[in-house]
Amino acid sequence: MFSSWYATCPRGAEPVLQRELAGLGAKGIRPGQGGVRFTGERETALRGCLDLRTALRVLEPIGEFPASDAEQLYEGAAKLPWQELIAPGQTFAVAASGRAPGLTHTHFVELKLKDAVVDALRARTGARPDVDPRHPDVLVVAHLANGTCSLSLDLAGDLLSNRGYRVRTVAAPLRESIAAAVVLLSGWEGRTPLHDPVCGSGTLAIEAALFAAARAPGERRTLASEKWPRTAAEDARALRRIRAELRERAAGRAARACRRSWLPTATRRRSPRRARTHVPPGSRCASPRPTPVLSSRSRRPGSSCSTCPTESDSRREAASS
Repeated sequence: MFSSWYATCPRGAEPVLQRELAGLGAKGIRPGQGGVRFTGERETALRGCLDLRTALRVLEPIGEFPASDAEQLYEGAAKLPWQELIAPGQTFAVAASGRAPGLTHTHFVELKLKDAVVDALRARTGARPDVDPRHPDVLVVAHLANGTCSLSLDLAGDLLSNRGYRVRTVAAPLRESIAAAVVLLSGWEGRTPLHDPVCGSGTLAIEAALFAAARAPGERRTLASEKWPRTAAEDARALRRIRAELRERAAGRAARACRRSWLPTATRRRSPRRARTHVPPGSRCASPRPTPVLSSRSRRPGSSCSTCPTESDSRREAASS
């Protein structure tokens, strides 16, 4: 079923995110300031959580209501069906942005929305949910603009720019989504050398390498929606299929890159059946099958793979040529 979704991104990255969403098959793409609205199947939104490079969040809208003061904010939020969105025993948190005429402090907005959710759930289920601001099961994202409050659920539960590959950080690291946007806006195609004049912690180079290798930045990420009872079964099936497709895409790119790297430079003058490709002594393949197997001989001890000759093979063939 088609639904409306919203992907946020750093300011200035909207055109790149728009192209990325179009590549995923999203429809009704409408760029704005700091984000892009789109429509599509739920699978498209889940794929975006794993494969989008410039997005910060992929949000599922759940409600919109007037909110010019604290009372309107509380009443509008309390009317939403929270018992269908937050299961018993799950934790939640609220993240707010923007402002309204009578609501200029985001922390106050977050507290007011938290009170509305807790009171609504306690009145309808008799149980009070716990708040976990660090690792919530359900992250409610609120945005205030033009006297209106829009509430959404974060499918991933965390910023998509948190790739998980950083062991340590530096004083002022470049956010991964911004680095990815720079790479994509540069027009770099991933086949020519890339020079990073201000390397720092290497974020730009890492994002460029992920792009060149066609590796999805969030392929190993566990999404928050996988823990939601109302969507867990459906999302688990879709995500298994999506992750398999993303791994297959990256493996295909690696195999093609390896074939380009090990193009034959010279072959022995013998029948095609026994021809072998000359590979620099001591080299190792980056792919299980980098070049066509033209030799009928099995792998020798110490060789890198079944298609690469050993160093002794190279010396023997050089002497006989």
